[in-house]
Amino acid sequence: MWETKGFAGLIYGKVVEIQEALLRMDRLISELAGRAGLVNEDGKIELASDPSRRLMVVDVVGTLDECRFTFDGCI
Repeated sequence: MWETKGFAGLIYGKVVEIQEALLRMDRLISELAGRAGLVNEDGKIELASDPSRRLMVVDVVGTLDECRFTFDGCI
């Protein structure tokens, strides 16, 4: 039986898994940035699947190159 496709041809369960990973990473980046007095305004992470289709982060996260932070209201 075929599974219903969601966003970008991914099965719905995989879309939910990606969303949960993104939110988890966003919370972690925001928490760590907050310790330095920074606010995580925007960022990105890169995800991929291994040969067994397990989701993994494949790039650095939380760096000044990947995220936009503000300090005391200034970028």
